[in-house]
Amino acid sequence: MPDPLNRPLILGIDTCGTECGVAFVSSGGEVLAVRTEPMTRGHAEALGPLVAEMIGALGAVPSDLAAIGVTLGPGSFTGVRVGLSFARGIGLGLAVPVTGISSILAPLVLGDAFRARPFAALAPNPAWRPASGAEAKAYVEVLRAIPGEEPELLEIRAADLPGLIAGLPMGTEIIAPDSWARDWNEIMSGVSPEMAEIAPEFSRDPWPAPTSLVPTRPAALGAALAALDPSLPGARRPVPLYVRPPRASLPP
Repeated sequence: MPDPLNRPLILGIDTCGTECGVAFVSSGGEVLAVRTEPMTRGHAEALGPLVAEMIGALGAVPSDLAAIGVTLGPGSFTGVRVGLSFARGIGLGLAVPVTGISSILAPLVLGDAFRARPFAALAPNPAWRPASGAEAKAYVEVLRAIPGEEPELLEIRAADLPGLIAGLPMGTEIIAPDSWARDWNEIMSGVSPEMAEIAPEFSRDPWPAPTSLVPTRPAALGAALAALDPSLPGARRPVPLYVRPPRASLPP
């Protein structure tokens, strides 16, 4: 009798932001279940029960897992480590591989442009507001056409985005969430006077747009798909991905 779940299963986890996300896909790539629970804290308490509930609802057991994917950041310091610790612990216990992917790339995995090499993926800093103008921050992940190279993660001012784009190799695919179709000129309008002095070719209106606007999906689903196919551009070792060192110090 055919297995309706097409086991083994792949688990995807995302706790980097303001959601606790879990996804399951089959070994054939079929999306079986996706849930995202909004929360700003409490990921550690919510993640295990959510995974257990979803496994039970699928009629599966933990030993049905063949691989685990997890988002690595950027995100909250605690959230990044909650998801990563859970994924690595389950992976160790079940002796299954764990694959990481950034929280920038995970929501874009299902887009065809994501498979382009080289590429630069753009995502707004969660604290970004259009009124921030030139000082607004964006996350950029750049993968150059070098076999085996992991993407380079940058946090830059919106004012520096056009210069970064101009400096990328010819043919680089510029990938961004489709929500930026609405926000792109608003982001750039606050920086055009500054950039007109630095790089006149970027003072035109509208500003250079991304070459691919990709509909975003839950990051947990992107993590599961990265675990299903670790050869995906941007899939990487499961270690925390920070854009700056943690702000922490030992007490005196």
